[in-house]
Amino acid sequence: VILATPIVAAADAEPPPATIDDALAEGRVKLWMLKKAFGAALEAGGSLDNGKVIGEPNLSVVYGLFLDIDFEDIVERYGTVTGTGIRNQIYYHSMKHSGVTGAGNNKPAPAYFIAAAEAAIPYGKAITEKVMPAAHRQAYEDEESPTDDEVEALVLSLSALHAGRT
Repeated sequence: VILATPIVAAADAEPPPATIDDALAEGRVKLWMLKKAFGAALEAGGSLDNGKVIGEPNLSVVYGLFLDIDFEDIVERYGTVTGTGIRNQIYYHSMKHSGVTGAGNNKPAPAYFIAAAEAAIPYGKAITEKVMPAAHRQAYEDEESPTDDEVEALVLSLSALHAGRT
């Protein structure tokens, strides 16, 4: 599992694709996923950098979980790559990173993080098909992760947009 360093600055970068179909066509599925995750987290009242709070994943640190999905682990656990399997993997590693560890210490992910995962991994949610289509998985696996500059620009633009709404 790859975790990122906290986001601290922004740079000029091309805006992320508007739809998953655009993302597939442009080869930018991972940036689209982050756009959806960050936007949903902000809309649900979360922050992109909430420091270190046990049980409240810091998206500026754990966003790498959206970029490093272990499909083989999901297939081993669920038999196929389902939206639920992907989201559960992200929830597990993000909660563990935020300090929720050990038997009897489980707690549900906060609403902002659930909203982020459901928006970024729409299979079985906004997309009724529960299994990630093979073409989507292949596009995800074939592309490089967004650059730090692209992620920083995305965070800055979404934060500014959200600040203008509140």
